[in-house]
Amino acid sequence: MGPAGRKVRCSSCRHVWFQAPEAAPAETPVPAEAPIPAKAPVVPAPIEPEPMAPPPQAPESSPAPSDDDDADAGQDDSVAMPWPTPDDMARHRAPEFDITRVVGPGKAGEDDRRGRGGLWLLFAVVLLVIALGAGLYYWRDQVMRAVPQSIPAYAAAGLIAPPNSSGLRLDDVAFEVVEDDGNKSLIVTGRVLNEAGEVKQLPMLRGELLDANGQVVTFWVFPASDGVLGPGEQTSFRDVYPNPPVSGSETDLFVTFEDLR
Repeated sequence: MGPAGRKVRCSSCRHVWFQAPEAAPAETPVPAEAPIPAKAPVVPAPIEPEPMAPPPQAPESSPAPSDDDDADAGQDDSVAMPWPTPDDMARHRAPEFDITRVVGPGKAGEDDRRGRGGLWLLFAVVLLVIALGAGLYYWRDQVMRAVPQSIPAYAAAGLIAPPNSSGLRLDDVAFEVVEDDGNKSLIVTGRVLNEAGEVKQLPMLRGELLDANGQVVTFWVFPASDGVLGPGEQTSFRDVYPNPPVSGSETDLFVTFEDLR
């Protein structure tokens, strides 16, 4: 077989095995079909640094252990934590949430009722404003007659046109001269009718004294009793002109609207 041995095969069963030399110990034959597992590479173990020894601490004096301490030593597994120092407490901010202001169940119910009450109050205010606006619109002629200071506001809102004589008519115009203690007064009366289908802001009225040729000798302006007329409404006017500057040539009186002159 030689000093290193060799493979041999049986001529009958065709079995192959390794035959060691007679001087070496016999080895277990390995079947040819079984693969030989590869050896894993050897990785050297990492070298860990040696732990550093803790700094020496001063010995603390402790009372002598008693018998009860020896009995409980095996059962006490608690860890003693150091008490926080003022520096530790200063590094932690105070919580932003104030637990003293937490609303309890009773207060939450009260807040809900207050919220519903506020909504009802807001709803009532809105309804009141709507009703007030509707009233100021539908009864605007009565409002402007009762409160003349509201006329500019209605005019600015476009709810009434500027003063103009369109759709207005004068009726029952008359005049007379009254003398008292040597002083003469010219009194003019009449009516203004609104024949338009809308609320009208009345212009000023104008009185003119005419001569025989129809020329204006003198004139003056005066208002009617009401500054606003609704559709189909009418108002009166009466004006006293004290000591009119007459020259004796005046023969007629003419009354018209100021915007027509």
